[in-house]
Amino acid sequence: MTNVVFDMNNMLFRSMFVLGGFGGKAYTFDSQTETDELMRKLAMDMSFLIRLLNPSRVIFAVDDKSWRKNIKIEENEGYKGQRKLSEYINWNNIFGILDELMA
Repeated sequence: MTNVVFDMNNMLFRSMFVLGGFGGKAYTFDSQTETDELMRKLAMDMSFLIRLLNPSRVIFAVDDKSWRKNIKIEENEGYKGQRKLSEYINWNNIFGILDELMA
């Protein structure tokens, strides 16, 4: 039996980078067009992997908050714990996409 587990936060940020990181246009995800493009990119990436692997089960994992802020790593104090969300991106629309996909 083959299972596929999607880390949806990872998938979301990868898709955001591909859409907004290339092409010279800064995405803010304020418009419906931009959020639709992100939804389409996520769906296409997941569909491709599901068709490629033909799994028995597909599992979607989504974090509701960062657990890293509570973890202390002596070798690298504050590892990923101090990350801030970019102010120019409409995060309500971004996380709304995850809510819609997981509904």
